[in-house]
Amino acid sequence: MDKFKRFRFFFYLPIIIIGLLCTIVFDWALYVQEEKTLQNWMQQIADAEILRLNRAMDRYINISAAIEDHLMENRGLPPGDYMCNLYFYSMSQSLREIEIQTAPDGQVRPIYPQSGSVLSGFNLFGENQFAKRAAYGRAQDVVVIESGVPMADGTTGMAVVRPVFMDRTADKSFWGYIVVAVDQDKLVHEANIDRLDQMGIVYTLMRKGYGESEYTLIDTNQNSTHRAIDAWSTIQSSGTVDGDEWRLIMHPTGGWVNFWLLFISTWAGLITTFIIAWLWQRNKRLRFIGETDALTGVFNRKGGDIAVDKYLRTNPRKSAMVIAVDVDNFKIINDVYGHSAGDLALKTFVRDMKRIFGANAIITRNGGDEFVIFCPYNNKEGVFNDMRRFTEEPHIFGFNDKEIHFTSSLGCAAYPEQGSNYGNLCIKADFALYGAKIDGKSGWRKFDSSLTELRHRFQFGFNLSDMANGMPGAMIVYKADKSGKLLFASHMAIDFFGCTDWDDFMKYTRTTVWKLIYTEDLQYVRSEIKRQTHLEKNKNNIHFVNHRIVTKDGRVREVETIGRLRHNAFYGNLHYVTLYDREQKLENLSSDKHPCKNKHVGMKPDEKKDDK
Repeated sequence: MDKFKRFRFFFYLPIIIIGLLCTIVFDWALYVQEEKTLQNWMQQIADAEILRLNRAMDRYINISAAIEDHLMENRGLPPGDYMCNLYFYSMSQSLREIEIQTAPDGQVRPIYPQSGSVLSGFNLFGENQFAKRAAYGRAQDVVVIESGVPMADGTTGMAVVRPVFMDRTADKSFWGYIVVAVDQDKLVHEANIDRLDQMGIVYTLMRKGYGESEYTLIDTNQNSTHRAIDAWSTIQSSGTVDGDEWRLIMHPTGGWVNFWLLFISTWAGLITTFIIAWLWQRNKRLRFIGETDALTGVFNRKGGDIAVDKYLRTNPRKSAMVIAVDVDNFKIINDVYGHSAGDLALKTFVRDMKRIFGANAIITRNGGDEFVIFCPYNNKEGVFNDMRRFTEEPHIFGFNDKEIHFTSSLGCAAYPEQGSNYGNLCIKADFALYGAKIDGKSGWRKFDSSLTELRHRFQFGFNLSDMANGMPGAMIVYKADKSGKLLFASHMAIDFFGCTDWDDFMKYTRTTVWKLIYTEDLQYVRSEIKRQTHLEKNKNNIHFVNHRIVTKDGRVREVETIGRLRHNAFYGNLHYVTLYDREQKLENLSSDKHPCKNKHVGMKPDEKKDDK
């Protein structure tokens, strides 16, 4: 299974399937075309060979006709008239390769060569097969050709037997026969049929004589190493010579299939298929990389735009909600726990999006912790419920054996009610998200016309440090537990305690707030803060405590503090405290014109009258 997955990682499976099918179709078409081409070529060869064979046989038939004319002129064959009377053949080289006999009264006598043939003295009026064929020719007055004739040199020949009649009137006067015999191998060679073996062609030459019902084998090069000749897989050519039917049957030595050609074409097809499948899969992966956010696995802005555009082109009338969403206080997660925790938070964020908004939602990461969700819907209230659920439920992930909670805010704009352009809807959803942030985060808001007034956003661009350093007083934040671990100090607080920077401040305090408080006041401060924060009427958990502190240079200063106990999702309960130098405060309030000098400040109107 793992091997198959690795295979699919490198090769696009549909392309391989299509490529294999195309290779099979191409091989079949190549086979059919190759067979057709080869058949046409061999048919031309077969027709040409039969034509040559016909011409060769015509030549020997013409020789017998010439001898017949010679006999007719001389009313027979004069004594001693041998080769001298065949002067018109004296220049023929091929004449030396044949045997010529005459058979007056059926008795064969040699004319050429004078040494004669095994047919010499053979009675053509007997009961043998050769005599029967000769009798058939005499009865039909036709030339007959007989194969398997013994030649003088011990070879097998083919004989042309022509009956000769001295009188062509109704009362024919039969003189005898003219027999022209030729070596069958030489006849095949003269017709160039034997060259077929050199051309890689298996052939069989057969003849059916005039009046015969079956074909007789003349020559073949087929042996046990050749495949059997099937009627459906052969090329045949036929011809007729003086009533004899000749047939040449052929097929390629290796069959009609050029297996090397098919082998090469198949491998070429397979190699091409796998190259294309690899390139296709590679391009697909590159497109995926170019359109996907590597961290979360959802679309990046380019991929999201393409996916939404494709959806809108195929579903132009279907309703959808464009939702802009981000993580509340994402920077704190990165600052407190590091970017690894921030990455886990984003992955958790995307996981919850998929879980709540479903598989049909197109999720795009615009950058940082900002996402856009394109959510098709059939029921608008169902989408609103999903958005409400998404913002009300905390998003939870584990990091370093600690469970971290965070919230989110979102804004939405409806397609096509509030616009048909996806880019404009994203802007409107972003305005709605900003409105949700202004409303206090961890919530959601629909886009409406009032949000256009927020086009010039007025939210403070301050972070905690900017706010703290701008506050009147020295501000510190520490854990509300026994450790009293310091988490933050404004520049004014660092300077107030005589330190140069944060590192110097942490070194002096040893990271705990209790090192700043005068030892004799420490127990009082702890108990007073606890008492005030537990008062029933103190719903805001505010505490006021006056005590002494010790600076880095050893000076003891009296301070007035105002603080508040609040829960933080990342650190638990924290104290946010502002310190004032009591001496400086009294000095600033020493003027008689200061409102604090008016004894009626804080009194009710009726109390003032009683005083008068």
